[in-house]
Amino acid sequence: MSVIDTLSTAFHRVSRRPWLITIPVLLDLFFWFGPRLSIAPLVDQYLAFVKTSMSTLPPGAVTGGDMAARVDTMFEVLPELASQINLFSLLSLNSSGRLGVPAILGGQPIGWWPASVIEMGGFGAVALLPFLAGMGLLLTCLFMGMLAQDVRDGGLDIARLFRRVPAHWISIVLVIVPLGMAFTFALSIGLALGPLSVVVLAVTIWVLIYMTFFPQAVILGEAGPLGGLVTSFAIVRFTFWPTVGLVVLNNVIGLGLSYIWKRLLIESPVGTLVAVLANAYVGTALTLALFIFYRDRLVKWHEALSAQRSVEENG
Repeated sequence: MSVIDTLSTAFHRVSRRPWLITIPVLLDLFFWFGPRLSIAPLVDQYLAFVKTSMSTLPPGAVTGGDMAARVDTMFEVLPELASQINLFSLLSLNSSGRLGVPAILGGQPIGWWPASVIEMGGFGAVALLPFLAGMGLLLTCLFMGMLAQDVRDGGLDIARLFRRVPAHWISIVLVIVPLGMAFTFALSIGLALGPLSVVVLAVTIWVLIYMTFFPQAVILGEAGPLGGLVTSFAIVRFTFWPTVGLVVLNNVIGLGLSYIWKRLLIESPVGTLVAVLANAYVGTALTLALFIFYRDRLVKWHEALSAQRSVEENG
């Protein structure tokens, strides 16, 4: 099955099984009508701390050159930015179908629709960041678990789904948390290396490409953390260019249509509802395409390995 056939099959399956878009739609409805979570007080506390720290510096220490301009920009931009960010957006974790729930309203500024705003500061706000990210990953495992069952079994077993979600969540956390920290550190070092930062960026992209099917290996293939990585690397190596083509098409379709959906958001509540449903449909199909592609390529990879072993044994 070609990349285009895979995408076509995915869209067809979602059309026949509309319940697959349930989680993205429900999450977007929460982003629409639920409360907003703002960390503006935390940012204000941070800026107050910076001001206090600056007051202890020798006179003129930050009054000249680029440092003064950067400080002024920070005090102007950060409060405005913090007042617009809805921290609940961490629940979607969307990355163009690769890992996350395809919700579109999480990225909207806090004031885009009338709703209550919960403001948090201090340690509670800091602790809430990893908690919400973890809950977002849990929703992702639930959403992808539904897709995996459809690809594997052609149906949905709720009891089995909820039994397997915690194990899938743990396996993914054990990989993406340390890798995320490593990528952040590498990119930070890369920025200090000047021209060599291109090399760091290229290596990061290369690793991410080879990790394309890690969620599918864990959730559909029931592999552990290490097994999921090994399988993903093997599948991508076995079918590199089709994988790149699928990832590129996935991102082009997802990002291109998201621009249209966001245009609909500002038209009317009806436009918003259409955007939510359309985004859920397309995003679910794009995510499902990765599962279908992984399943088919995994079978071909095993067949190739069997053929190779047969040749070696007969030879």
